[in-house]
Amino acid sequence: MEWAVSLDKINFSYGYKEVIRDLSCQLAPSKIYTLLGENGAGKTTLIKLLLGRLTPLSGQISILGHEPGAQAVKSSVGAMLQVGALPSNIRVIEYIRLFQSYYDNPMSWQGALQFAEMERQKTTFFSQLSGGEKQRLLLSLALIGQPKLVFLDEPTLAMDVQMRQRLWQKVVQLKDLGTTVILTTHNLQEVESVTDQVLVLRAAEFVAQGTPSQLKSNLQRSELRFLSDTPEVKIKSMLPKFMVHKEGQKIYIATDDAPEVISMLRQHNVTMYDLSVTPLSLTRAFIDITRGELQ
Repeated sequence: MEWAVSLDKINFSYGYKEVIRDLSCQLAPSKIYTLLGENGAGKTTLIKLLLGRLTPLSGQISILGHEPGAQAVKSSVGAMLQVGALPSNIRVIEYIRLFQSYYDNPMSWQGALQFAEMERQKTTFFSQLSGGEKQRLLLSLALIGQPKLVFLDEPTLAMDVQMRQRLWQKVVQLKDLGTTVILTTHNLQEVESVTDQVLVLRAAEFVAQGTPSQLKSNLQRSELRFLSDTPEVKIKSMLPKFMVHKEGQKIYIATDDAPEVISMLRQHNVTMYDLSVTPLSLTRAFIDITRGELQ
């Protein structure tokens, strides 16, 4: 099987700052992958390495069977980066025709406009587009070459709810057509229904990888919620092995053994009012993984 992406013990540093440490993974073709991690976890650096904009200090990277950035693979890779911006005094249709010229077998300009749902804005200058319209144009330009692999960095920024839903439908259609999609996002709830695998990056390393259901099953923890006038610092000192935080008068405790925690709190005479125990949300659990609070 030829992997869409293969990483073998990749390392990269900016000076003395280690950003990517011994990363290895293989991504199958025609799948949707979500790369999750806090700011500074190494996501942007990893994407630049995969695009060939940076060179690893050690290790091997293969993109569709070639080195990143190789001429043989350039026309098969698309990217919509969060920092993407275009000169303001060029019209939508002009950008589409320009990007068409970069590829041997691009979408038709009509198809690119339809994909972006921007038929009515085709003569509009980039500077006159709304934030969501700019995102849709950038997405269309990333896909105009009909790539086999595409990177989408926070693609739904500035889009309304209805447009976000339609975008995820389009992303699933890309997979069905044989495109491998790598998403980066902070909104796991949005991508949970479309992603095939999630890779969690923390402090230069992958700390979790699997389908949303697999990772969710590994994070079956509960959250205790109750009102208390006991100081947060005191509760934390009682429960050093658990994640505790307080919002107003309400205490939140993540645990895989709720009865034990409740028993310990009662032994220390902690007042608990309006006590409830609920499953820890998937989004909250992933946030805790990226912060190193859940293992």
